[in-house]
Amino acid sequence: SNTAVEVDPDLYLINHRRFHTQQYSVGALRDMINRSEVELNPPHQRNESIHNDVWKSELILSNIVGMPLGEPEFDTKRMSNGTTVLRSLDGKQRITAVMLYLNNEFKYNHPKSIPAAMMGKTFDEIPPVWQQAVRNAQFHIKVCDSELTPDEIAYHFRKKQQSAKTTPGEKLNAMYHNRLIIFAYQLLSENAFVSACLEGKARRKGDLEMVVRMIHAIHVLDVNREKTKIDTSPKKLIQWVESFDDSWLTRNQTRKIAVIIVETFGLISDMDLRGSVKLAKTFILPIVGLFMYHSTADELVNAGVSEFVSSVLEDEDYYEDVGGSHSATKDRFIQIKQNFAED
Repeated sequence: SNTAVEVDPDLYLINHRRFHTQQYSVGALRDMINRSEVELNPPHQRNESIHNDVWKSELILSNIVGMPLGEPEFDTKRMSNGTTVLRSLDGKQRITAVMLYLNNEFKYNHPKSIPAAMMGKTFDEIPPVWQQAVRNAQFHIKVCDSELTPDEIAYHFRKKQQSAKTTPGEKLNAMYHNRLIIFAYQLLSENAFVSACLEGKARRKGDLEMVVRMIHAIHVLDVNREKTKIDTSPKKLIQWVESFDDSWLTRNQTRKIAVIIVETFGLISDMDLRGSVKLAKTFILPIVGLFMYHSTADELVNAGVSEFVSSVLEDEDYYEDVGGSHSATKDRFIQIKQNFAED
């Protein structure tokens, strides 16, 4: 019989999402990166190096002696011209560390001072025999022969988060295709001083997390102006983004959000406050809530609110010490809301 066998679509998908291990030398991987055959900075990956030179040096030595720290993961993108590109899914920092050293961007600094011939030197400064050892060191990487969808990448990250500590900002960044995340990144790119305010406090994707929390606060008060609880746990914040209704993000809403966020950070950047307290969500969200509560269709940010916030929050003792209270944001919003009404 010539009857075609029906293939279960779920089984077909599983068979085309299997990962297998491939082995590349450091030198070969660098050549592939230079030929744009490896993509280390896709949208779902953070594009900064977060580890110090000691960590990078330890990783380099572990590769040289054949004891790599885990297997970086990639999927395979097929380009419009028919070529393929390995796209980083996880473990980018491990490969980046070695590539930065090959590019002479830091000096080798192993805590045990081994090998002595490399200590305190860039790649070009070490003896040729050690240069060859670094180039010949092997990376074992896991590769999926097909390209994962944005939803599959987000799912992949969530599963990893069950056994590895991952920041809310990284979880949000993994949902890079979500319209809300796209809009949040747009706000950050168009208002550089917002990121400047967060610099030093927000490692990895903390700036994204803060902006998304601010948008969430605006959404809560847009739906129910009388509500005072405008903070959520990281888990609930992620769930809110995942189930976000794009229809709420109208042109008027995006304008309102941008004005409130820019005005809030404009005020914060002018304040002389102790340490990094001004960058905590328990400090920022009550200001956003006050702006939202007193915004109208014609006046998105009330000038009186800006003047009041500037005057009271210059006093570092205006808020009581939250002491880890789960209701700190709510309590502070109620406080600043009542004080403004009295003022």
